[in-house]
Amino acid sequence: MMASTLMLPWLPTIIKELCEKDVTLVAIRRFVHTKILGVHEGAELSTRDASFIGSISSSLMSLAQYVSSSTSGTMSDSLGRKPVLLTLHTLGIISYLLWSASGASFIWFVLARILSGLSRANVGVLSAMVSDVSDRETRTRGMAAVGVAYSIAYLVGPPASAWLLGHLFFNSEVGVSVLDPHIGLAAASLAVLDYIFLLSFPETASVQDKNHDGAEAKKERASRRSFWQSLRLLNPLELFRFRNIEDKILQAKLQQMAQVFFFNMLLFSGLECSLLFLAQLRFGYTG
Repeated sequence: MMASTLMLPWLPTIIKELCEKDVTLVAIRRFVHTKILGVHEGAELSTRDASFIGSISSSLMSLAQYVSSSTSGTMSDSLGRKPVLLTLHTLGIISYLLWSASGASFIWFVLARILSGLSRANVGVLSAMVSDVSDRETRTRGMAAVGVAYSIAYLVGPPASAWLLGHLFFNSEVGVSVLDPHIGLAAASLAVLDYIFLLSFPETASVQDKNHDGAEAKKERASRRSFWQSLRLLNPLELFRFRNIEDKILQAKLQQMAQVFFFNMLLFSGLECSLLFLAQLRFGYTG
């Protein structure tokens, strides 16, 4: 997770420079400003454009994460946690290398973000691994450790990237684009270290099987059934229905909680995505 946070301090300026240097984006912005909005392109519009385009790239990454998360958990039930986790980490490494080589190409940058979103389903698989090797007494502690690691990555990654990479490689005359290869390679290096570390991990799904005598055939049938159920969850409305809950009162309460949580995350993600762009527009943030 720390590897994926290295770009966060630089994201607004990276998107802004792409808006100014990528030929396709420049043509789209000119068309929207002159033909649709009826105004001429100006420097004062570039930050707002960057905010909108950055939001689109983040939304595509989140969509990829949504699709991947819906299926990777059930795939790890049938194929094993370790192969799925290593595959997701490989996608992450490819995304960082692609990002480092993207240059001023918005298409390659978006493709790197989509691959990064696909790889982020690894958190769910890691949580399943923790559940495999823990019992009822230790499971809460293990899940809390996953959450703490997630929080520490977001706490340490952005300031470390801003301080270390900014001091070593940033050139104000060239712009933040000079950082792209270094940020991508730094993130890929961290991801490779994670990959090597994961190679030493045992397969935890087999540990879970040993705790249930004669459950192999039942597990296989349940894996197939849950895989098709996960595909059904690709329909966003299914996330609010809780079809498997037979108690109608409990089902109604869960549906209400899901709706509240959805709107909370909707507002929070909008704030998180636009905060740095707002700081750049209003307060002169130069990340």
